[in-house]
Amino acid sequence: MHTLEMGGMHGEVLNKDLKKPSGQNMEKMVEKMLTVENRALFVFVNMMLLGYKFFSDGKFSGLLSLAAFFQTFAFGLLLYKVESQRSVEGLSMRTLQIYGLIFPCRLMSTAFFNGYVPADSTGDYMYQISDAISMCIVIWLIVRSKKAFRSTYDWEVDTFMHLPVVAACAILAAFLKPSNNELFIADMSWTMAMFLEAFAMLPQIFLMSKLGQRVEAMSCHFVFCQAITRLVVLLFWAKSYRLLGVRRIAQGENGPYVVVTTTAGGYAVLVSTIIGMLLFSDYIFVYLKSLWSGRHALRLPTHLDMNVSI
Repeated sequence: MHTLEMGGMHGEVLNKDLKKPSGQNMEKMVEKMLTVENRALFVFVNMMLLGYKFFSDGKFSGLLSLAAFFQTFAFGLLLYKVESQRSVEGLSMRTLQIYGLIFPCRLMSTAFFNGYVPADSTGDYMYQISDAISMCIVIWLIVRSKKAFRSTYDWEVDTFMHLPVVAACAILAAFLKPSNNELFIADMSWTMAMFLEAFAMLPQIFLMSKLGQRVEAMSCHFVFCQAITRLVVLLFWAKSYRLLGVRRIAQGENGPYVVVTTTAGGYAVLVSTIIGMLLFSDYIFVYLKSLWSGRHALRLPTHLDMNVSI
């Protein structure tokens, strides 16, 4: 078994901590939460909610913008980690490469068409700007990992076969795309981005499971933030997947209106978001339990032992 640690401690100290009264454990948990990254998370979440209140029309589709904002914050955390530590150790470049495809594919659709953008005012520009910022961060991190921080990259461990996943998502997107943009390339690119995002974090989680050394807390926060992003996206598409399909204009008593016939693409997008969330389930359980209990050694079905202290 491998052991992943975020500021973890060993044997004797571990046993002492487990015997402390629950009140002291609660105090320690609060102290751990007052770290730089957690303070940043607190400030960002409040700013994000305020931004949603003032810039959004309060429509349900605004959840997509919230997810995009939170994802940008996750990549911001990653950028801070890499630049402050001058290292990309523990970071999967294959995950970044997948995201390097996701954002251009999505922007190819959302920047020029309205078929898949939030219906509130954030869909006019804020949603796209958030994705563009995330894309720039990803490109910057890839460049830094190949040049300035090349010696710190875990080449031998980051071995997840991601190219077959990319190829499979592209083929499926070509056949299972909705038609909201009514243009093949725009519909396919958006669908491909959705399918890729369901599996984008697999190389990162695979890398963390293989590392037999300490894993930085910031890397774990990054993965958890991505899990929250996937959860928000799932909440939206679980209710709205029927809007993905073929649109036609029908005549009613009060005039023309749009009718959407849900196609296989709508169901495929829903299934992909569910799969993406399920892939995070073990990690979320371990992360939250570790945050609550401190330094407990936890075992995942994937043979991943986590000795975590946040």
